[in-house]
This record gives sequence, structure tokens and C-alpha cells, in this order.
Amino acid sequence: MRRQMLTAWCLLLVTCWLPVASAGWTSSWSYTLDEGYITTTPQTDGEHIFLRSSGFWMGEERPLVVALDKSGEEQWRHTNPNATQHDMSPLLVVKKTSGDCGDAGPSLIVGWSDGRLERLAPSNGTVMWSVSTDVSVWGITGALAMDDDHVVVPTRHGLVRVCLNDGQVNLSVTTGLGWRNGVTVVDDGFWQGDENGGLWFVNRNGSAELRWNASGHLRHAPLVVGDFLLLHVQHTANTSIMAFNFSSNESHFVAASGPSPAIPIKTSFGAVFGDGHHLTTVRCDATCWVEDRVNATTNGAMSTYRDRSIWYPINTESGGWGTVSLTSNGTFGDVNTLSTAVDTYGTAAPLFTGGRMYLGNDAGVLVEFVDYQPPSEPFVYEPTATIGGLALALGMIGTAVLARRSSIDWGWRGLSAIGLVLALVMLPDVVTQWTKEAPVVPGPVTEWNETWPDAWRDGHVFILEFEDRTLVEGGNQGVMTVEELTRLATRELDVPIEVQTTTLGPYLTAFDGVEALGWEYFVNGERVPLSMADAMLESPSIVHWRLA
Repeated sequence: MRRQMLTAWCLLLVTCWLPVASAGWTSSWSYTLDEGYITTTPQTDGEHIFLRSSGFWMGEERPLVVALDKSGEEQWRHTNPNATQHDMSPLLVVKKTSGDCGDAGPSLIVGWSDGRLERLAPSNGTVMWSVSTDVSVWGITGALAMDDDHVVVPTRHGLVRVCLNDGQVNLSVTTGLGWRNGVTVVDDGFWQGDENGGLWFVNRNGSAELRWNASGHLRHAPLVVGDFLLLHVQHTANTSIMAFNFSSNESHFVAASGPSPAIPIKTSFGAVFGDGHHLTTVRCDATCWVEDRVNATTNGAMSTYRDRSIWYPINTESGGWGTVSLTSNGTFGDVNTLSTAVDTYGTAAPLFTGGRMYLGNDAGVLVEFVDYQPPSEPFVYEPTATIGGLALALGMIGTAVLARRSSIDWGWRGLSAIGLVLALVMLPDVVTQWTKEAPVVPGPVTEWNETWPDAWRDGHVFILEFEDRTLVEGGNQGVMTVEELTRLATRELDVPIEVQTTTLGPYLTAFDGVEALGWEYFVNGERVPLSMADAMLESPSIVHWRLA
């Protein structure tokens, strides 16, 4: 019995320090544009992969938007015969909208360098409406943003707000000269930077106010983190990361950074910035600070995968892709690279969808990768587990001495008491590790409701059960986890969610502001004891969320 007890405690210690291995990607197909570069991140509606080309155009060659199916076969293409400059405004996919200006179905929104804004039908590329915006050499070059049933567009000298349903412009505002300057939507208006370092706030009534001057170029949409706007300011030879408190109108310097900034991205803890020298994580509370930094080279767009890793294009002649693991508190792991047979210059971030990854480069080549298993969090010696192990070792020595000097029974009683205390302290770490390793075995669809549309049978069904109502959304394909399905379905249902990042993974705290005593989910009628990010959906499944 005593030997068994000792063995159990040793296994507990080993489990606390057990690292987890991860798998890699395998390429499946590639597609090459006839002409032009892929400089913006591919997009998807779940059925198609959308690309746009960019480059210098001569003769009859003009920029394109191309739709591919999941096997890499081209389904349609749309050309803008009037665009003569680099087209670098990212494509925007919209599922559907409903609001004061009317209901709109699935849409692909394209902003062109000739100032044209178009709404295309994702299924066949048909132009549903077209709107002209301001042009001064270039037209639209920055990222578009959704504002309920409207799309907000950074123009050459300001912004416009356009009804998605019919293309009617209901707000047009002049700010400053812009290039790649995306727009950020907030409750009371819009934030936008310009080429002269001006940070503008545009009220919903159409008034524009210059709130701050950054003394450089602002070439991305400002990132809202707490009470701050985080900005990557480009200077002649280098850049700086700045924070602007929009409540107090005060700014402060966060960090100096390298040349050629990438487009920064938000994360659960704050933001990640990239440039020609580094990747930098920034967190904010009462102020903003650098949490971590690693050597890296990128100046395009970046992607996160499940908030666990950063992926970025290496914009050099040899090209390739960099990736670095990311912890929930904003620290980096080791930097690694992924190479393909077609590597060259690149600025487009990877697209992740449904367990597949799509990489596009300046050679106009798109490569699909499959068979990916999500990486685990970088292994870290947790202080709790470390202290627990040391304390257990000391306790065992102490109780052994006690047992030798007094009695065996008192020695084992002491060891048991120490073990109980340490078990309570170390339990969160043990649960975390065991949870990450526990497999999910998806079962067959067992709760099919005959009142559901038959079109849903080939996809996942999402059920959200409140106390007073139940919402159902189905036919979802191209997702691999409960988290991905939940985020997709709630966007379709227009139900806001609140998610917290924990050591066990993302924890969903509220649907539509409803918290109560918490939420739990079931897959095909079975409760899954995993974080929603780790619960895999390998066949058409029914995911049922309800109040705990």
C-alpha cells in the first residue's frame, strides 16, 4: 500500500512536467495566377477561397479577383479594366446583414486602386453594385470595415459609409491624405490615420476631428486595446510603437522598432507588431508596455492561429514563412520557418480555415496545406508545479526522518497531509495538462430534428439554448473545433459572445450578455470535458450550448 502511494505521487510529479509534441502541415495543391502578385491575405466564405492580384499592368493585363473551390479549381474571375496601380486593399467577406438600410445576403466587397468599391456575389462574381470614391493617383488602398449593415471605406482623402444592401453612400467625410490607412469602427464613430501622422476621429454625424499628430505615417487601422489606440508609426528609417488614450487625449511612447512595419494585429492579451527586425507583443492596463520581443523579418500582414501562434510572410528573395508560438500572457516561444517549393517575396498573411492553411506570395502562387494538428502551448515550467515538486520532495524527506525517529504510522500520516495540500495547489496544472491530452471521439449525429432543413445534413448544427428561447443555425462546413463553429454560428445569428483566455484555453462567459452560472456545451449529446478550442469536430455534429 505504501509503495503504491509513493508511486502515485511520483506519477503526479511527472505529469506536471510532461511536454506535448505537435504535428506539421502537408501541401495538397497549388494555384498560379496568370499575372500579378498575391499581396493581400486570401479570404473564404466556407465554400470558396478568394484571391486578388496586384502589380504593374501593361497592355490588356488588369488586376483580378479570383474564386477557387476547395480543390483549387477556378470557379470565376472578375477584372477591373480601369485599375492601373497596385491593388492592396484586403478583400472583405460578409455572410449577411440586416438593418435600417435593408437586408443583404452573402457578399464579397472589393476596393480598387481606381477608387471603385464593388459588391460581388460570392457564388459567381456578379457585380451587385458599384460606387466611385475619391482618387488622387490612388483610390482605395486600406482595409475596409463593417459597421452593422454598412461597409466603411477608407478613401484617398477620408472615408465613406455605404449601405451593403443597395450601395447608397450615407456618410462622406474628408480627413487627410491616406495610403493603406484602414479604418476602425467604434460605438460612437470611426478612427483613421493619415500620411502626415494625423489621427482622426469621425463622429457618426459626419464631423471630423484631428485628435493627435504622430509625426510620421499611419498606414494601418488603429487597434483598440482597453482605453488606448495602439499605432505603429512609420518614419524615414525606422518606426515607433505609440499608445493614444482616447479618453484623456494623451499619448505615450511604447517602444522603438525597426523599418518597414507590418500591419499589427490584435490578440486576446493586447497586440502584436512586426517590422524588418522584430516581432513585438504589447499589453495595456493603466499604460501600455512591451511584454516580449523576438528577432523576425516581416513587413506585410500577419495571422494568428487560435491565439496560440503568429504566422507571417518573410518578404525576402528566398521568402518562406515564419511562425512563433504565443502564450496567453503575450510571451513568445521559439521562432520557426516553413518553406515551400515556390518561396519568394511575400506580404500576404496565411489564411486558416477548417484545418487548412493557404499561403500566397508575390509570384502569384497559392498553396494549400492540410493535415494539421493544432500546436500545444509552448512548454513552460509552471511555478506552481515546480514549487509543488520541491515541496513534495522536502516533505518526503521530512516525513521519512519523522518515521525513522518516532513511528512509521506518524510518518505516513505526515506524508498524506502534505500530499493533500500539494494536490490542492497543483490540481489546476494537472488538470490543464490532462485536458490538453484527452482525445475527443466524435460520434454520429444522434439528435437530428426532422424539422431542420435537409441542406443542413452535410454540415454541423449549432444550438444555443437560453432560458426563454432557443436559436439554431446549421449547415456549417469548413470548421474543425467547437470554438470555430461557435464563433461562426453566433456571427450568423447576430449573437455577441464574451470569451476569456485562461490556462485551460478560451472560456466562454456569456452569450448575448447572459452569464448566469456559466455555460456548457455538448457534442452529439455528450458533454466534452475540454476547452472549446481543443474539442475537435471530425464529422457533421450537433453542438448544443446551454446554461449550466
